[in-house]
Amino acid sequence: MSHLLLPVELIERILRNTWSSDLSTHERISLFTSICLVNHTFLALFIPLALTDVHITTSSYARHYLRLIRARFPIESNSNLLLPGNAFQSANSLCRSITFHVDASSTPATSSAPRKPAIKLYSAGDSSAQAISSTLDTLIVSKSSVPNLRHVSIEYTDWGFDDLFSQNRLTSFPKQVTELTVRFRFSAALHNMKCKSSHATCSGKSVLEDLRWRYEMMPHPFGRFAMPNVQRLNVLGATTSFAAGMLEACSGAETVMFDEHVQLPVVPPWIRTVVIKDMRRLRSSKGEVRSGNHDTVRKGLEKFCGRKGISFIEI
Repeated sequence: MSHLLLPVELIERILRNTWSSDLSTHERISLFTSICLVNHTFLALFIPLALTDVHITTSSYARHYLRLIRARFPIESNSNLLLPGNAFQSANSLCRSITFHVDASSTPATSSAPRKPAIKLYSAGDSSAQAISSTLDTLIVSKSSVPNLRHVSIEYTDWGFDDLFSQNRLTSFPKQVTELTVRFRFSAALHNMKCKSSHATCSGKSVLEDLRWRYEMMPHPFGRFAMPNVQRLNVLGATTSFAAGMLEACSGAETVMFDEHVQLPVVPPWIRTVVIKDMRRLRSSKGEVRSGNHDTVRKGLEKFCGRKGISFIEI
């Protein structure tokens, strides 16, 4: 007979901290699978955590989650997943955040050869990207679903910046959500990979630098969706054009967060607070790198934002 060597409260804290960690798509899938296979005690502690901060890592998991939170017919069983009482009601009331993972490196390989690092520029039919639209559409249709959902996060790994706008992923967006995060991440190998194009504009640039430059030069179909109920917008790893498009879509946002990848655009008048990851590395809309003490940087940011009275917070 096996016995737990740690108190249940400590195990729950460890699981909570681990699940809230910044993990890659592959790491999160592996963590989810491993915890579920330990024993019933771990599973009973973990399931409520996984249903509070939901991570949609694959299209198949999106379908499973939507089946879980849908209303049951009287003849259907409504007690599963080790949840107390009504499983449907518990799963819906627990949800506070949903994170969608769109990871190009998780696409099945077409051969046994090692996968070369690459960026997926466009894919209208990608199942993990489609899971964003299908899940949000379902939440809108089922008005009683996840009433406590407040934060939606979308994490792209090794993807270009076109998907959200070109595919209208956010046309359906739950009104109860008050915070939206969009983050782009790239594999370590891509950061040092040089652009091989013979075009003059590509000379000396890395693949990522060229990707960002080309996106800034292209026209974009902004204005196709609106999320006026979002009060906080976080845009990380993106470009200035992408950030401007998201600011336009979130006309009710009072707080916005950028990082050093965004050249600070003219901030709309409804924005009261700008949160910046390392303020001294943020570039102005003229492409300059701001430097100096915080007072100098803050005055420079006010100038390039086009107005005064904005609160700047560095994290």
